[in-house]
Amino acid sequence: MAPTGRHVRMPYCTAYDVSEDAITALRSYFPLAATSAQLTAAGRSTSAPA
Repeated sequence: MAPTGRHVRMPYCTAYDVSEDAITALRSYFPLAATSAQLTAAGRSTSAPA
């Protein structure tokens, strides 16, 4: 996808795996389809949605 210059809101969730008091893995989840829709929506302003 080409740069659009648009602002988007991206809700996300981050999950950590912990073992023996150390973080062993990190995973972030976010709705890629919703983010893509914000970037490609026709006629959308360049500010983030309310």
